[in-house]
Amino acid sequence: MKVERILCPVDFSPASDAATAYAIDLAKRLGARIGLMHTVYANAGGAYADTLDLNRFYTMMRGEAQARMRRAQERYADAGVDLEPLLHEGPVVEELRHAAAEWKADLVVMATHGRHGFRRWVLGSTAEGLLRALPMPILTLTEPEAQRARSRLAHVVAAVDFPLEPEAAVLEAALGLAARHGARLTLLHVLHGVSTGVRQHYEQILMEALEQRLLATVPPDLKELGAVNVVVEAGAADQRLVEWAAREDVDLLVLGGRPKGTMARAVAGATLERLVREAKCPVLTVPAQPQ
Repeated sequence: MKVERILCPVDFSPASDAATAYAIDLAKRLGARIGLMHTVYANAGGAYADTLDLNRFYTMMRGEAQARMRRAQERYADAGVDLEPLLHEGPVVEELRHAAAEWKADLVVMATHGRHGFRRWVLGSTAEGLLRALPMPILTLTEPEAQRARSRLAHVVAAVDFPLEPEAAVLEAALGLAARHGARLTLLHVLHGVSTGVRQHYEQILMEALEQRLLATVPPDLKELGAVNVVVEAGAADQRLVEWAAREDVDLLVLGGRPKGTMARAVAGATLERLVREAKCPVLTVPAQPQ
């Protein structure tokens, strides 16, 4: 996973500021530049449509946004990364999609708790909606202030499903980040769709076989570093992933979206949405590959 351009949407909230600090720390490690993006948008309809001078209102909003972006530039002037301000006007989702494409972003880093429309978009959307809106990986932080230190990338976890072929992008991202930063790597799978008979008598054998299959995907040079672990657990995918990430000192949890399959629907839907809201570590969502 090559990351040279990180787009960081901001709404000037404390959570957004902390996410920017995380993005800058990450950019330093990756040798990337930052696009600091803010969208000016207000739906001034409803009860105030006939009350406000909308042109004047937008002019004031635009001036305030420009002033805040200048202050942000000054604050991060000595951060040691190239930072480009990107000021847009319009609906947040549409403008973010346009900015990511026009600026050629390799990665989007964002807080999940912000203000107003920004907050409603992130927390009110389904995981599938997020993946449809942006074609590049999205790194989300639920608690940016507490998670800033996680930019060290000392422990990277890839949550994957079988068959592994459609998970190539997830594995590539996790393996690449782990190799580049000398991180501990864990490949994690949660069992699903196992018959009662197998679960009662042969579950351990199945889990060991799947662990060997996961280990076979790891390049030999990475295995030689001795920092690769494979884990197969049983249980509900969303619950297990949340609990495991909280328990195992994870710096980055890498997930993917797939259009078909039982666990695919869980990971791309309820699991991912729950992780985006509840994970105690940053979550990197890698878009599904075209089928």
